[in-house]
Amino acid sequence: MAVESAEAHAVIAKHMVLEAPLRADRRFGPADYARALVYCNHLDTDLSRLSPDDPEAARWLVRYLYALGRYQRRPNYILGRYWILLTRLGSKSDAMSAMVREATGLDLREAILIAIGFLSLALGHGYVSADGLIGHNIPALGDVLGADKVGRFLSLISASPHAFRQSLRPYATSDRLLAKYEYNPLWAYPIIDTGLDHPTHRYLIPSMGDLLFRCTEGVYYSAMAHYRGQGTAENLFSEKFGYLFEEYIGCLLEYVGKSNHRLGQVRREFAYGDKRGKEARSADWLLLNEREVTQVECKKFHTSNKFRLGISDGSEDDFEATLKRLAGHVAKLAKKAADIAAGRVPDIRAPSDGIVSVVLTLDEMYFVDSRLKQRIAALAMQCSQYMSEDFRFHVLGATDFEILCEFLRSHPTLSMGSVLLGKGRDSGYEAPIGDYLERTYGFRCLDMPLIEAASREVWGSIGFSSEAIGAG
Repeated sequence: MAVESAEAHAVIAKHMVLEAPLRADRRFGPADYARALVYCNHLDTDLSRLSPDDPEAARWLVRYLYALGRYQRRPNYILGRYWILLTRLGSKSDAMSAMVREATGLDLREAILIAIGFLSLALGHGYVSADGLIGHNIPALGDVLGADKVGRFLSLISASPHAFRQSLRPYATSDRLLAKYEYNPLWAYPIIDTGLDHPTHRYLIPSMGDLLFRCTEGVYYSAMAHYRGQGTAENLFSEKFGYLFEEYIGCLLEYVGKSNHRLGQVRREFAYGDKRGKEARSADWLLLNEREVTQVECKKFHTSNKFRLGISDGSEDDFEATLKRLAGHVAKLAKKAADIAAGRVPDIRAPSDGIVSVVLTLDEMYFVDSRLKQRIAALAMQCSQYMSEDFRFHVLGATDFEILCEFLRSHPTLSMGSVLLGKGRDSGYEAPIGDYLERTYGFRCLDMPLIEAASREVWGSIGFSSEAIGAG
């Protein structure tokens, strides 16, 4: 792993917080960084020490691919996505924003503006203080940066060094290879509260990218955690956000369809009668053209850290349980595909090139490679008579789907189904889709105008640019 890569910096930052003293009279210098590099050296080459048949190799790969994919994302695009979800989709966005505010005490704009305030100070001084932030004079921040809102912000995303270490315990591993990619508390606590009684040197921001992720997608995760176990409130939050995610995907498809007529007819979920005469429902979105049908099932699907780390301990949110949940969604798509192929879905003919099914999740799924797809398929076959070995499906996270949409917008002669069918045949490139598109078509996603426009709206409202803090 290249030393200059963002994921390496995040692992190094975590190590330095765990191992180095935090004192007001001492900053991390080149010697500290060099020592951390010795510990974190050759992060990707460790995989060569494990046999491909060793179960630990699969766990290592899950951790490695999640960390790699997480930091290859551009924070600006994650901001744009959640800005659209929580502000641009009408009354449902307004209702969801109100629930987020109720859960966290902040809305998305306030969270990102306070984060920008912290970053603007940290870039110049390293350490920052809440008092310095409250007195900061970034345009348009005055009503946001009161002591109450800054306090709420810090209560959500900061931790003391002791709490930082304690949060590792549920995910700790004794395997020295896997330890490099055990849970990184910076995902949840990107601000370290040193507890120092000093007017300007109290808070430390070891990883800028983690702070920006935490203040965008992390606001949603905090709200979900708040409502979990609250019965009606939890169900309402889940239902509303699920609807918003479907609408967001609809916006992406409409955006692509303006430039790419091979995308075909776009239809949203509808009811029909299955072979027993009972009401069935299509996938959330269907893309229909003369050669293939692509069905897309949207799942907000909040994955746990246990899943991201490949941990199986028998709990309801561990790695194995989550694979079974994914398999259940795949099995349902297999039944819907069988109905289309049998002509039971009105106005849809069985396509000549086949049916492509996509389980699309809000959380990222970079590590669902060919081996995991085989396991998901095997689990799906256990619970569905419609599932077969040649059933063609993909599990994509939101970022992968956004990249695919941008590719199709710039390649109007290709359909989504044809690209995914090709990807399915290339078993070495199951994940992520960006690698497949670059290898096969020479495409690199350098711009996403729809999402970029949304993020510019946020930056413009405060007279700031994403480039100024490296979030572009």
